[in-house]
Amino acid sequence: MKTRLPWLALLLIAGLGASTLCVAQSLAPENHRVSVRVLDPAAPPLSQWRVKVYVSYRPLVEGSPNTTETTTSRANCATPSRFGSIVPSFKTCTVTRNREVQRMLPAAQMKAAGPNTLNLDVAPVIEDHGGTFAIADLVLAYMTCAKGCEDQRMDIRLSCYADDVDHGEVLADGVVLSYSRGAKAHPGVADCGLRLGDETTWSNRDTVIARIRGHFADEQQMVSHDLLSTFPAIPTPDNRWVWNAARGNNDLSDYCAIPEQQSYVNSTYYATLPPAVGWPYQHKTEVYVTSKPSGEVCTIWLTGTGDESYMRYFYNFADGQLVKAYTMDEPDDVSREWRWVNGEPWEFTRRQVPDSIAGHDAILYWHKTAAQLWPKRMDYQPNLKEFAALRAFAQQLYVRFPAKENAGEGPQ
Repeated sequence: MKTRLPWLALLLIAGLGASTLCVAQSLAPENHRVSVRVLDPAAPPLSQWRVKVYVSYRPLVEGSPNTTETTTSRANCATPSRFGSIVPSFKTCTVTRNREVQRMLPAAQMKAAGPNTLNLDVAPVIEDHGGTFAIADLVLAYMTCAKGCEDQRMDIRLSCYADDVDHGEVLADGVVLSYSRGAKAHPGVADCGLRLGDETTWSNRDTVIARIRGHFADEQQMVSHDLLSTFPAIPTPDNRWVWNAARGNNDLSDYCAIPEQQSYVNSTYYATLPPAVGWPYQHKTEVYVTSKPSGEVCTIWLTGTGDESYMRYFYNFADGQLVKAYTMDEPDDVSREWRWVNGEPWEFTRRQVPDSIAGHDAILYWHKTAAQLWPKRMDYQPNLKEFAALRAFAQQLYVRFPAKENAGEGPQ
């Protein structure tokens, strides 16, 4: 998962300087390898990255010699009640815990295998102060350039339980991960590998393919909440991955980011709109505009009036272009969502909440990339004329309702 690391820039620059990744070599027979393949076509080549990898180890055998640490302190003592005690206690308690060892991966074991693939060769078992420890997790800390880039981090989740290990590739945070073991690696870690990719942020092919379908019913209730826009890539029938151009764009920071020290500006209009595909309800509406301080419009939100005050349409813009439109609380408990990429229709979702609490959302779904790759699975086709009409209507809104200099209210 990507997170901001305030301390990382200095650490990377000081620790790595201008060092470059080593050229790929064959896997040493005693090591394990994690391969990291970057999918984003806009990402800088790995030769420009600054990388550090931290490897965590836990006892190979629980309770084995020199793998635990014992401490005695007041902090080890459990509080006697949920509210604590008003009488100070000087009692101390002794606790024995497993030791965790962390090592930084040497630069010689971080090997570039092409412009977009990084191999991390790791010793799966180490000795530390007389104890034997097995690989537990990796953290990849990186910047995508030598200086001035965002500090980022990825947790590479491992497991040494056979039923919790993924034997294929795992998709996470815009990269594809794979795991391999040297022929002479320690037998005690023979089951270690990438943790099973059964989550939306840590997924394998099956997890994503379950969302590639045109119709969802009760039997798909466990996967239909998060559809393909959740994932950075789409699997292909020939076991490749294709970058998902319609991913994200759910939050303002995704499609209309501003510096941390700035705030978005909100404007309100009361307007009369003509009947249109983009607003097929009563003419009188309230229009809310969210924009950057520069005046660039990010989102236009239409809401009904009177007995239609619960109906809402949202239009999201990136650099003045419509990237997403969606509705909430339409009649018959319907909600819809449209996505565009470079002005082209790319994804459509229609959800209808069931009348009975025992049922689940009935969903019609289309994703352009998935439909091209898996036409038999993606067996629903939306009305592309509706996409065109919505885009034209959104452009009219964009021109008619600019951000106000003084975010007040007024008729329009």
